[in-house]
Amino acid sequence: MCQAGKGAPNPQGAERTEDCFEFGAAVGELGLGWRQKLPDQVRWLSRKDADTLCKQAQSELGQQVDGQVPGGCVFLAPNACTIVTAGHISPASLGNAVRHCVP
Repeated sequence: MCQAGKGAPNPQGAERTEDCFEFGAAVGELGLGWRQKLPDQVRWLSRKDADTLCKQAQSELGQQVDGQVPGGCVFLAPNACTIVTAGHISPASLGNAVRHCVP
């Protein structure tokens, strides 16, 4: 599935190994190129005030993006994407929320 030595160099000059995990239900059509577009930091906050916060188009977390997240929303800043929910959500819902993090 992977061929060692065919990876692209990273910005620091060291060779990066090829992404060998380009398959499976968790990845779907979201390959390495898509994942490289993600901000430097993707985080999930569980906040009691998520309903109020998610009514704002802009907050200290960045600009709210369109997209449905069960009991929450997604904010995008230049270097971070923050998923905000009122409580715990399923891993599948969290994974789907990450799809909204690509600018």
